[in-house]
Amino acid sequence: MTDVLSLTALQRWLKDRMQRLGHRHVLILTEADDWLDAIIATIHEQYSNTLLISNKTSHTSLFKTSHTTLKPLLSQHFQVVMIDCSKGFIANDIYAAAGLIERGGLLVLNTPSKEKWPGYYAKHMGIKYSFADNHQHSYFATILTYAFEQSDAAAWWSPSYFILPPDAKQKTPVNAEQPYKSTTTADTPALSKGQQRIRTQIIKRWEEDESLQVIGAKRGRGKTTLLATLAVDAYLAGWKNVMVCAPSKSQSAAFFKYYEALQGQQAIDKLPQFIPPDQYTKAAKADILLVDEMASISPLLLDKISVHARHIVLAGTIDGYEGSGQGLVLKWLPKQQQVSQYFTLTAPFRWLADDPLETLVDQFLCPTLTKHSISSSRPFSLIRVDKTELVNNQQLYAKCFGLLIDAHYQSNANDIQRMLDATDHTIWIYRNDLDEIAGVICTIREGGSQTFESSELRQSISKGLRRVQGHMSSQALAQGLNDASICLLRLCRIHRIAIHADAQRTGLGSTMLQALHTHLAPLGIDGFTTSFGMTNELHAFWCKNGYVLIKLGHRVDTSSGTITGHYIHRDSHQFNAIRDRGNAALAIDIRYFSAYQPEVFALVPESIKHNVSATASAAQKSFVLQKCQDFVCGNSSFAMIKSSAFALARTIKSEELLELIERLHRPHLSSVQKSENIALIKQFLSKVVAD
Repeated sequence: MTDVLSLTALQRWLKDRMQRLGHRHVLILTEADDWLDAIIATIHEQYSNTLLISNKTSHTSLFKTSHTTLKPLLSQHFQVVMIDCSKGFIANDIYAAAGLIERGGLLVLNTPSKEKWPGYYAKHMGIKYSFADNHQHSYFATILTYAFEQSDAAAWWSPSYFILPPDAKQKTPVNAEQPYKSTTTADTPALSKGQQRIRTQIIKRWEEDESLQVIGAKRGRGKTTLLATLAVDAYLAGWKNVMVCAPSKSQSAAFFKYYEALQGQQAIDKLPQFIPPDQYTKAAKADILLVDEMASISPLLLDKISVHARHIVLAGTIDGYEGSGQGLVLKWLPKQQQVSQYFTLTAPFRWLADDPLETLVDQFLCPTLTKHSISSSRPFSLIRVDKTELVNNQQLYAKCFGLLIDAHYQSNANDIQRMLDATDHTIWIYRNDLDEIAGVICTIREGGSQTFESSELRQSISKGLRRVQGHMSSQALAQGLNDASICLLRLCRIHRIAIHADAQRTGLGSTMLQALHTHLAPLGIDGFTTSFGMTNELHAFWCKNGYVLIKLGHRVDTSSGTITGHYIHRDSHQFNAIRDRGNAALAIDIRYFSAYQPEVFALVPESIKHNVSATASAAQKSFVLQKCQDFVCGNSSFAMIKSSAFALARTIKSEELLELIERLHRPHLSSVQKSENIALIKQFLSKVVAD
């Protein structure tokens, strides 16, 4: 009987919520599997526009997506988003889903009993952890339990009880900036004062010869609605060619929905042309180019997009799912001298101000650093943080992750989840007796004979035939240097380092690194490594602290517009041998980049190009022959040895081999033609290796 009463209470609450369209909430279902069909039917009665995020095939009546295909939907809006958490929590999904829900909507999580969460979610892991990591307790589940229990946004349902959120008796919406019309219909809400102000200033700039204007904001601030309004304004002002660009056609769906609603109101018979980012040359014909979801477009493409149209408006989210929006603000935007204006939308548009669901996810999944000063007179020391203390101390949690997210533009909610739960991740803080935190370091334990006890696995990794989850430095160096023994080294990779603004450029980062080395060196660590998107400034910092570049990434990172550099500290075990092979590999790769990957070559610091040019040819030749022999024997793919094949062709001055390699880089080559060409290269190399 209790379960029936609990379901009835849920039905009454849902009906009441729908009538008043107040704040958004999260509904946590616990032990509800036997009642799930009835609950979904109850929710569907009140909210027709419902998204289910699940890898299960049931409930086909709902609009459904899997955990791996959520991203294309991030520009859309729903009344309810349900997430099946039976196979694990995915922090990014929870954070992203909260941004999809409009005013009065509901986030629903299907979970086991909350008392079981820490143990259950240690075994049912929603995200991937490092190979051989075996954690028994989910600290992320612990902090999530606390967050939900303390939040004004949370309602709890089980067959035996139903706990309402604190504002359940509130009968009228508060802090509404404008009258609300559901964005799930064809109606478009009136613009807020902030949107109107930015709209006016952007249109004013269109009176000039050209302009590049940028709109950044948190989720739910109405960026896409503003872009659609600007498209209508452009046509009304007499501009003929208006184009819209987004990472994919599906991610422009919200823009065109808003535009078509406004188009009907203004009796406009024109429709903006959609162009994908890689067809940026088409923008040369545009009078007005509107770019949505700019944070999901690579900086290299944004560079090209931003010089083609006469007037360009870029809009994007600066927090959240990918974390790359902050990368654009911190890395890309300062380099754009042609930017006319940068605007920020602050007031919520799709939900009410002081929304408890937004407060909840921001506080625990994307904490912002509270402004506070650091006392320079009190001594600091580096301390390893106990994760139990971290999740039980809200101030410590906010300071640690606030610093890390503020300093690292690619940090996201999944990173917090992984740092809390992975046993190979350790968090260090630089703290004084006043509990002030001047810096944070996150380290990852990698490699070792216990992790890579299989000789076959080590060899496969070094040949590029296998790659396990995590262990970035161990695998990158073993594969890049073609040395399986590197997998056996017990490495400590410095994953994140963040310094409080008051302490930056004071030498504190170097002091923290020295303290970390001193603390860990006696504990059997064979070496310290790090990897990051390379800039001249970061390269100089790590070199100053004894780290040496060993390997370069072969592609440009889409979030930062940089290439990855892998470094190892000079006091590491086997350092001399690793350095010599690393220098040989760097010289070979840089020459290949110069010939065939100019976009990568342009991002290599000049000091590195100069230093590796003097590498001894004997070391390079030995390295090249070993890599080519592995390919000939079938122990490595051509992708793993292409720069070595190019180096060999130059060394032996073979026009035939150079022509075969050149042919592979020609555009519009079919997969069959590529395979045939690689077979010819293999045939040629087999003769050279045999000689």
